[in-house]
Amino acid sequence: MLALHGLDAYGLEISPIGAQTADSYTRAQMKEPLSYNFGSAEYAKSHPGPGQVEIIEGDFFASNWLSERGIDGFDIVYDYTVSPSLHVHSFPFLFPF
Repeated sequence: MLALHGLDAYGLEISPIGAQTADSYTRAQMKEPLSYNFGSAEYAKSHPGPGQVEIIEGDFFASNWLSERGIDGFDIVYDYTVSPSLHVHSFPFLFPF
């Protein structure tokens, strides 16, 4: 939950049900985050405040979900399911450098 630590975050899911489930979970965590989202009780009390979060239903390999929202790239991309097996040049629209 990067948004709980002050970062604006997007979640991308190709499945409509998966996107709805992620959106429900995200809204609940943003409203009342569970303690495991923070490393310590001290940090939880002093963190910078939440960022914005948006769950998007879209295809990881298509760029239309970016252009539809006026997004031209990201500072950080965190993925643990698709990209580990692919080279960064496979999706240059995510890494415009």
